Amino acid sequence: MTEFNKTKKTDVFKVDPRCITVDEDFNVREDYGDIEELMLSIIKDGVKQPLRGRRTNDGFILTDGHRRFKAIQQALSNGYDIPLVPIFPEQKGYSEEQRVSDMVILNSGKPLTPIEEATVYSRLINQFNWKQKDIAKKFGKTQPHVSNLLKLLDMSDYLRECLQGDLIKASLAIQVVTNNPEPAKQDKIIRDAIEKMKLIGKKRISENHVTPEKKRSRYHKLFSESISLMKDKNYKDEQIEKVQLIMEALDSKKPEDLIELLNNIL
Repeated sequence: MTEFNKTKKTDVFKVDPRCITVDEDFNVREDYGDIEELMLSIIKDGVKQPLRGRRTNDGFILTDGHRRFKAIQQALSNGYDIPLVPIFPEQKGYSEEQRVSDMVILNSGKPLTPIEEATVYSRLINQFNWKQKDIAKKFGKTQPHVSNLLKLLDMSDYLRECLQGDLIKASLAIQVVTNNPEPAKQDKIIRDAIEKMKLIGKKRISENHVTPEKKRSRYHKLFSESISLMKDKNYKDEQIEKVQLIMEALDSKKPEDLIELLNNIL
């Protein structure tokens, strides 16, 4: 049987981190960011911002501070001694509804990703009958913002992977889902977009890559083939880049984009 360090009580509890457990069904964190940097900070200066949790017979179930706790666990697994960590005990009568909304309200560290934020909104709607307008008012957002984020939960698995891997920004993923509700169609559009992205040497999907061909500049195919030929003939990167920029400016159909481009390369 594991012997835990004795809990100390001041304004907050100081508890053995081994007394804290994570309910993975509650935790919405998927992207923990740079845990190594946070771990080193905790090793050096301790946990500055207390965790939050609800009491159990055996310790605490974490309700806020999952990223900090992840760093604490990593430090422990690397052999560092962290005997006690600060944690705010949950007030008596605290509801599950409050815990879920607090994921957004109390988050003071790394912001939730759009998917994580959408997951919180979805729980409030499905479990506690909140309306989108209630969420917008509670968290200081617009109702279209809430509505758009919820669309991310209708992404195909592949599109979700691309968003998590930073191949596509959230606003563009939302556009893809809005225009293509079927997951199979989303996958096709994104796979085609990645091929186009690679062809012109880009590292992230842009709006041009998911725009239907009929909306593109009539010169797009010619430019794409020219870029491919230039790469085969080992043209300098800066020469290829100029052709790529001209193609994207023409695709955007915005005169100011082409004017800015010409000012830069002439």
